[in-house]
Parts: sequence; C-alpha cells; structure tokens
Amino acid sequence: MGCCALCKSEADLIDSHLIPKSAYKHLRGLPENGGGSPIRIDGGQGNASQSDLQITQYLLCRVCEDLFSKHGEKVIGRLWGTHSGFPLVNQLLACEVRGSHEGYSLHDHSVLDRKDVDGLIYFALSIFWRAHVWNWTGKTDPYKKALGSKYEQEIREFLLGLQSLGDMLLMLNVNTNAELNSFARLPQAYRKNGVTHHVFSLLGIEFSLFLGGSISPEQRSLMGQDKVLFATSDIAKTNVFNGLSQFVQTKISVKGKLKDKMPIRARGSSS
Repeated sequence: MGCCALCKSEADLIDSHLIPKSAYKHLRGLPENGGGSPIRIDGGQGNASQSDLQITQYLLCRVCEDLFSKHGEKVIGRLWGTHSGFPLVNQLLACEVRGSHEGYSLHDHSVLDRKDVDGLIYFALSIFWRAHVWNWTGKTDPYKKALGSKYEQEIREFLLGLQSLGDMLLMLNVNTNAELNSFARLPQAYRKNGVTHHVFSLLGIEFSLFLGGSISPEQRSLMGQDKVLFATSDIAKTNVFNGLSQFVQTKISVKGKLKDKMPIRARGSSS
C-alpha cells in the first residue's frame, strides 16, 4: 500500500515505467545487427553505456496507471518511429507546410486525427509530470523538479481530467531521418536566452514544453486553441542533435564495449 502520486489515494501501487515498457524493444538495435542493447546516456553520473535496464518505480495506483495507458501510451504506440516504419512522420509530411526555418518545417496539423493529437499531448505531459514527481536517487535526476509546484499541480489535474490545459505550449519535432529513430532522451530542463526549455525525446519524436512567460510572442501567434505545434526535421542536421553529440564527446565517460563505438560525430555536423 502507498499513496498514488497522481490521485493521492491510498492503494496498492504499480511498478510504473518512466518510459513506456513497449518502447524498449524498439530502442534496441536491428535484429540483423545483433539487436544490441540501447545506449543509455546518464548526464548526472557523466557516463554512457549499453543497458537493458528499465526505469521503474512504485508510483501509481492501478486506476491511474490505466489512465496513462488508455489516454497516452496506446496512442503514441501507434505513431512512433520503429525499425518497421514511422506513421506520424508519414502523416505529417502529407500535411501542408506553414513555414520553414533553419531546417525545421512547421506543419498544419488540423487534418490529423483529433484523438491522436490529444493522445500525444496527454502522453507528453504525463512524461514531464512523472519526471518531476519521480523519486530519483544519487546524481541521476535529469529534471530537478523543473515544473515547480504551480505547473505540477496544473498538469496533475489535467491528467486526471479535472481541468483543461493552462498557459503552456507543446511542440513536437518529428524526425525525418530513419537511421536515427531508435533514440531516447530523458526529460530535462535548461535555460537558453532567458527561456526555460523542457524537453525529452522518444523514438523519433522530440517533445518540447514551454510554460507561461517562456512562450514567445511568435509562438503564441502560431499556436491554436489546442496549444500544440508540429514540425519535421532531419534530426542529424539540427542544433539540438549536434549539441548532444558535442556533450557526449566532451562530458561523458564511455563504459564497456561502447568504447569501440563512441564518441560519434553526428551526421551533418561540421568538422
């Protein structure tokens, strides 16, 4: 028995996953290449290794676990990038381009299935919320309670169906480079040019969350009532991926057999 972090009821808690259990098989290497374990980069500990370790914790009651599964995880499980295909990028590339900038193309997502859009929003906010309330140990906490008490409560009530989205914007950048979909990045928050970025990546989709004053006037002019924007890009050619590559090469100690494979120069990066 314990207190469910979402509904706050006393109940038998489920051993919940931070990243959906179903994602891990898609993060492994191709079967014809040996099906290697996913590469895990731990910024807190400053190391990288190949590991099948799944991040779990007794966090939610059965009812709330089912909420997350029904409203978010089942939806993204139909849309993310795997070795056999990437339904979401195919759908977006068929949508009208509203504008392009520095390798990113912003798409009109009004033709996407409304249930899919709502499910992606729900899933993303559930991951940011889980990272915030997670009982991290040692130096591994990549998120550091970044939502703050106000937005943690607002998102918790949204996930419970008690209120609509508050003053926030979610941006989904969907990768067009099929070679770089088997990738996961745990939620983290960082400040750049006075703006706090909340971000995580999973199987070809980068989720970025902006809260309150961090939403720029330009972003507000582009976002609709659903408070979400969809873009596509070749992740290997973006500043985000090249920044991560530089971080791995300069800040991360590589362990085990991974030493033979890293550091890696990102495709499209300058020499």
